[in-house]
Amino acid sequence: MQANLVNAGLMGIQRGYQGLAAAASDIARQTTAHGTANSNADLATPLVGMKVSEQTTEASVRVLGAADGMIGTLLDVMA
Repeated sequence: MQANLVNAGLMGIQRGYQGLAAAASDIARQTTAHGTANSNADLATPLVGMKVSEQTTEASVRVLGAADGMIGTLLDVMA
C-alpha cells in the first residue's frame, strides 16, 4: 500500500511538471519572434494551467509526506 502511495505521489509530481512545461510553452508561443507580447494573446488560460499544476505538485508532495510518515510508523512498530 505504501508503495502505491509513493508511486501516486511521484506520478502527481511528474504530471504537475508536465502541466507547468505545457503552460510555459503556451505562453512562449504567444509571444512574437521579437520578444514582445502579442496584443491578442490569451495568457489567462496558461496562467491558470500553471496554478493548477502548482497545486497538483503540492498535493502530490503531501501524499509523499504521508507515505513517508506511514512507512516510518510501520518501522517503529516493527522495531
